[in-house]
Order: sequence, then structure tokens, then C-alpha cells
Amino acid sequence: MLLLRHKTRKIVFRSLVVLYFFAATWLLLFANGYRIKFSPFTISGTGNVHASFKPTNADVLIDGITVGASSPTRARALFPGTHHVRIRADGYLSYDRVIRIEPHETTFVNSIQLVRDSTPVFVATSTATEGMPEKKSEPMLNGDRVWISGGGTTGTRVIRGMTPITRDLGAGAWSIAAVTESTVALARLDTGEIQFRSWNTPDHIEATLPGHAAVTTEDTGSPAIIALSTFELWQYETREKKASLIYRFSKPIATVIPVHDTTLVLVALADELVAFNVTDSHHIPLVLTTGMELSNVTVDEEKKSARFTTRIDGRTKIFERALY
Repeated sequence: MLLLRHKTRKIVFRSLVVLYFFAATWLLLFANGYRIKFSPFTISGTGNVHASFKPTNADVLIDGITVGASSPTRARALFPGTHHVRIRADGYLSYDRVIRIEPHETTFVNSIQLVRDSTPVFVATSTATEGMPEKKSEPMLNGDRVWISGGGTTGTRVIRGMTPITRDLGAGAWSIAAVTESTVALARLDTGEIQFRSWNTPDHIEATLPGHAAVTTEDTGSPAIIALSTFELWQYETREKKASLIYRFSKPIATVIPVHDTTLVLVALADELVAFNVTDSHHIPLVLTTGMELSNVTVDEEKKSARFTTRIDGRTKIFERALY
């Protein structure tokens, strides 16, 4: 009996020694950025993800698993390869992106601005006959913030207020277009000009208009102007005199470039290129994700491809991606 107990103690001791060395090895690998994968059995270096966003109380999911609920969020020890990142919050459109994790490197998903899930409302347009000022009561939804812009007999005026609103507009062409939670696009009936107004700041600072592109839509055959505000892509139909929101992005738009003889426009974000077909009823973007800061974005009309410059390992490199 004593001999059996002695053998049992030796077995237990040896098992504990093996377990100790296995745990110590695993902890040492984990501390140095490695993980053990059992199917198949491999030991590989891991990478990290760093995400920052607004609103700061959004959830961050990687491959469907919540890894954080506040900004900034850092997820560690991810296996190399592609992973799906989603940032979501109640009342906002989710941000989705596929990233690639490299061993011993941190992939940054930074400066993400979630936009509110609000439907744009086309409000009204009105034109007062020159020399015949008249009072207009515009049909709008209660509580909407709105801008009315146009040229009266005393010069261009901008009227701002909460709906319902009634103003003496006077003579000239006045326009009211699509209203969202943060932006209204004004489409001038006489010139076709698109202006954006934003109330993201307490002072209601006017949003800049970085650029626009002219395309012809297939469904109506009418010329359209594609314009952009900070996070939004808009389309203005020059014949129907109507502005509509095409898509909201979760990153600021750098520029928009038309692809001639097609209904595509190339939208350049900080580290993504999005090829848009403006006649698609669902406006589904063909996302060309690079994960790297981009510059010098151009379109090769003959090859129907996008070219851009980025820096890798301190060197400037030129890449080319097919648009379709």
C-alpha cells in the first residue's frame, strides 16, 4: 500500500511538473505576442487592433465577438489573417470593415465617426415671380431644422429656423432640398448649384463643399451632379430639380472623381476607395479597402482602374485596383 501511494505521488508530481512547464511556455508565448492554435497545431505570432470612434460609447465587435464598449478600444492577441470589424451604437449606422492582421503589428481603425440613422426628407421648392413678392408657407415636418436660400430684390438671403415656418420670401428663386439630422442640401433651381449647410456645431458653421462630379444616370437619362459634404454623398437631378442622399460614410470624404462614360464615381476616403454606381437602387458600394493612408488618387479611364499612392515601410509605392 505504501509503495502504491509512493507511485501515485510520483505520477501526480510529474503531471504537475508537465502542467507547470506547459503553462509557463504558454504564458511566455502569449506575453511575447504568440498564440497556440490546436487545429491544426501551430504556434504563430499575433497582432492587435486599436480603434477610436464617436460616439465614444459604441460597441466594437471583431468577428462577431464584442471586444470593447468605449473609445479607444484595443483588442490584443488576434491570429494573423483577415478579420471583420464592426462598430455599432443605438440610433447610428454601423461601421463595417475587413482588416488584415499581421504578426507583431497593430492595425489602427481610428477617427471613425458614426452617423445617425435618419432618413432624409425632401421638403419643398418655391419660386417667387420677379417683382411680385409673395408669402409662402412651406410644407415641412414639425421640428425639422431648415435653411431657405435664394436671391430676393435686396440680395441673397438665408433664412434659418425650426419647422413649421412661414416667411415672406420675396422675388427670386428660392430652394429647399433634402433635410437630414445634420445636413440640408440646397439645390438652386436657376443655376443647379448645390450648397450644404450643417448644424453639427453650436454656431451652425457652413459645411465646405470639397468637390463635385457630373454624371448621367441610366434610369432617367437626365444629367446629375454628384456632390459631397463631409460624410455624405448627394445626387442632384438637373432636370427633376431634386436633391437626394446617396450614401453616408463613417469617415470624412477626401474627394470624389467621376469615371467618364460610366455611371460610376470614385470616392476617396482616408484609407479606402469606394466605387459607386449612382443608378443602383440600393447604392451598394464596391469597397476597395487598402488599410493604408492614401494620396494622389486618380482614375485610369482606359483600364477602368483606380491608382493611388501610399507608403509602406517608409517607401512610397503606387498601386492600381480595378473598379469592376
